[in-house]
Amino acid sequence: MEVSDGNTIEVLTEENELYKIELAGIDCPELQQPFGAAAKHMLEKSIKGNKVEAFIEGKNRWGTRQAIVIPNHGNDPRLKLLAEGLAWTSEKNPNSEFESIRIDAQDHGKGLWKDKDPTPPWIFRRQQTTLTPKFQ
Repeated sequence: MEVSDGNTIEVLTEENELYKIELAGIDCPELQQPFGAAAKHMLEKSIKGNKVEAFIEGKNRWGTRQAIVIPNHGNDPRLKLLAEGLAWTSEKNPNSEFESIRIDAQDHGKGLWKDKDPTPPWIFRRQQTTLTPKFQ
């Protein structure tokens, strides 16, 4: 299992298939953003050396599987990332339970919420796209 960033992993199935999986319901800072590396490190600590069960919920617009990923110790890493201020809830249709955890982290100034106006990763990605030169 390989951790790509705070909310993306690659897992090898029992059938030897490699799947890229995004944690459903959250979005962590990109690695180039403040707290991106901290989110990746926390996810690595949460799942490294553990078998995981992935419950696929769908795919994003790029075809990446989105799933609930539970390590064999049973703790959902999404909850820890939100509680420590290392993730936002999804941009679209945020889970109300997750949103209350995120708001609590924000109210307590944890992680990325130490900044008064952190840039959500979906905004950061859009900004990066507009900075990329378009060739014709």
